[in-house]
Amino acid sequence: MMDTDFEILNKHFRYCMTLEFRLLDNQNHQCVDILNSLLNYEWINKTIIVTKVDLNKNTVVKNHSCFYKQKNGFDRKEQVRFNYENKKGIVLIGDHLSLFEEYFGTPMNSMEENRSLYVLVLPPSSEPLSPDIFLRRLWTLIRLLNVLIYIPNIGGFVYVYRPFDWHNGDYGRVEMLRKSEIQIHPYLMVNNAKDLKGWPMKVSIFPRKTSALTSLPRLLTDYQIYGKIAETTQLYGVDGVLTSEISLALNFNVSKVDYGLGFGVAFMNMTGTGSTGLILRKEADLQGNPRFLSWSPALTRLEYTSYFSQDELCVIVSKSSLMPKWLKPFLDIQMLVWIMILTYIVISVYINNLLHIPENRCLINSWLEIFGMTISQYSSRLNYRGRWMRRIFLSCILFCSINLTSMFSATMYEAFTTKTYYNQIRTLEELDSNNMIIKSSIRAFKGSPRELYQNLDKKTSTNYRGLGLDLVAYSGKNYAALERYYDAKILLQTKYIKDDGVSLLHMLPDCL
Repeated sequence: MMDTDFEILNKHFRYCMTLEFRLLDNQNHQCVDILNSLLNYEWINKTIIVTKVDLNKNTVVKNHSCFYKQKNGFDRKEQVRFNYENKKGIVLIGDHLSLFEEYFGTPMNSMEENRSLYVLVLPPSSEPLSPDIFLRRLWTLIRLLNVLIYIPNIGGFVYVYRPFDWHNGDYGRVEMLRKSEIQIHPYLMVNNAKDLKGWPMKVSIFPRKTSALTSLPRLLTDYQIYGKIAETTQLYGVDGVLTSEISLALNFNVSKVDYGLGFGVAFMNMTGTGSTGLILRKEADLQGNPRFLSWSPALTRLEYTSYFSQDELCVIVSKSSLMPKWLKPFLDIQMLVWIMILTYIVISVYINNLLHIPENRCLINSWLEIFGMTISQYSSRLNYRGRWMRRIFLSCILFCSINLTSMFSATMYEAFTTKTYYNQIRTLEELDSNNMIIKSSIRAFKGSPRELYQNLDKKTSTNYRGLGLDLVAYSGKNYAALERYYDAKILLQTKYIKDDGVSLLHMLPDCL
């Protein structure tokens, strides 16, 4: 390889954190010579990892690694900033395309591998090239954005696949560049991902009652923010508008795939259901409904935005039952108050009996007098005459009875005019003590050192494929569900309500 070859590669790899050389065939002397010449070159500010790939076992074996000190590099005039952010640059060295086909036949180890900048180096004496089908397959099946085939010789060419260029009635073409062109314009080696030129991106986006609406009131459809919805996602709300704005900014057409599957879940064997499964199987390029994610091995093969910072994950439980009207007065008045009232009546009956004239003393009559005055019901048959001390005592009883009667009247009025429910579950501790099964598509409590969260994680079930709130609302009191705060706030006031306007569900104040 010549110095010009190294300079071309170095301009692209200067923004990668790691540069890795992978030798696919160590029996070919030309491939080994290319690797040695690459190792002898002083790359700028890179960690160099040399590996040998065993294609028979689909494994990558690290032989050794070495570190190079940072150099001054190119002059500022020669520096080129590209529009991709690759953490790793990978150089594959092999003597024919079949080795590369076998290498890419296995799934990528991680999304970092998928987004790396790949340079496929072939020796000058390799078999005649027909890279069109090979490079097109890498884009169609694996979605590798930046892959180029490089032949290091004096008059060599670089083959680059342009997936977003319209050519012969379809998107995608292979461009052959001379090294002299690349030396003048280094950015020609990579694809521009900021302008997709109307490329049809397969988007999985489905209607949601809170964030992806199929229709809006006519008053709102005239808003400028919804002006391009009909031409893009055809869905209103934050999900539809966000995906629409992304398509306009990056200049791609939204090609919606089957959206009747919901979010779905990712499994440990790198498969999934719903929209998640479509993304993992490369049947969709973008999922347009933002959601919470929990870690899964499958996520190493997905790219996703940061977690929501303005929203929370809340626990939803069934609303408590309606309390019988006759029971409420007894529960509203505390037990201590009942004991004090009973004690007051007993003592009053005893004192009233003592204050009677001895020949007129009767415990039953004294009790009837006090009880009647307590509930403001007086009988003319009872003898209220007697000593003046008894008259003063009965006046005090009459005054106290006014307060007791007012208290009972107010309590009874509230009980028979207001709907009252049993105490709601308000904390995660109460949720844990009730032994409810928590339905969710994610394990929100997993990995926490807190004993409470560990207990709740054991009660979390992710095998339910429907909407967890439906199960909680219509399947009894044994279930709870996890939902985003703002979504739940809307759903509890619109979807999950009775005919009288009372919500079927209750949201715990403690959110994650």
